[in-house]
Amino acid sequence: MPEAISASERNLDKVLCNDYLFEIPVFQRPYAWTTEEVNELLDDLLFSMDQDDQEPYFLGSIVLIKEDNPDSLVVDGQQRLTTLTMLLCSLRELADGDVKSLIDGRIRQKSDPLTGAREVVRVELRRQDQGFFHRYVQSEGGIQSLLDSTPKTETDSQVRISENVRLIHRKLTELGPEQRMKLASFIITQCYLVVVSTPNETSAYRIFSVLNNRGLDLTATDILKAEIIGGLTDDEQDDYGKKWEDIEQELGRDKFSELFTHIRMIYGKAKQRRNLQEEFRQQVLSQHAGREFIDNVLDQYDDVYKRVLGLSDEKQMFGQYLESLRLLDNVDWVPRPWHFSFATATPPAY
Repeated sequence: MPEAISASERNLDKVLCNDYLFEIPVFQRPYAWTTEEVNELLDDLLFSMDQDDQEPYFLGSIVLIKEDNPDSLVVDGQQRLTTLTMLLCSLRELADGDVKSLIDGRIRQKSDPLTGAREVVRVELRRQDQGFFHRYVQSEGGIQSLLDSTPKTETDSQVRISENVRLIHRKLTELGPEQRMKLASFIITQCYLVVVSTPNETSAYRIFSVLNNRGLDLTATDILKAEIIGGLTDDEQDDYGKKWEDIEQELGRDKFSELFTHIRMIYGKAKQRRNLQEEFRQQVLSQHAGREFIDNVLDQYDDVYKRVLGLSDEKQMFGQYLESLRLLDNVDWVPRPWHFSFATATPPAY
């Protein structure tokens, strides 16, 4: 049976409504937009709003895992949805009366005993960030509380949220009430997203991959992370998601991707012939899935990779030889030292 994939162009009035309750899974990458990207979006919106023809403003696409209910797991689009939520919350903070209430309706779903709708925010971030986001952004008066203090931030995402909210609020206060009202209307009625949804997780990540091949910043490790962490229990997702992100942050995004390429080579013992995620599933994850992969493969090889790269402070055997190897103009040699322990002087038999 063909997979049920739907795609439709919708303005935010038809996106931030009771048809959707957006959730950013814990295994997704953190919110990472900086003040530069947020400032650019806000300037673009203000410029487009003031044009005489006022054509619709296209915000790009979002990819969802969604069945026949409002619950929508966001595979792609969290940066835009999070930033738009901050923008609407800031507009609500500066509005009065009916306008405040109307904007609030796009931020949270109100309870309705007749339809069974429950009161809940329309965009929910990863669990490690949602508490901060709800307290200082989505709750009425939260933004003013953030502006009046320096709340403790526990993740990079929370730092970005705090910085971006301050920027948005400052720029909006420079506008008059009528301009802010006009901007709120423009965002809700004239800003469009292409909403792509499928109930099938594999299909959703395949769509995500296609979008990446057309220029979006997605790597094979992002897809593998979604599959590996997504298969764990809710409690495990928090711990192992943080462990994964700590390793990625320490190595850097490029080196982290290279680590997966080397692990695949160690297991596959042959040149890669298909895309990395396909061969990684077949050759590595078929032997080590979920927690076992993170604990016994990723964590262990990360430690050795840092030694190979000279990033570890630990004194190691063969250090001078590795230093010479790092002068080569290729990395084909990198997987070979991992066949033996750096804690012993027992090289592999080739």
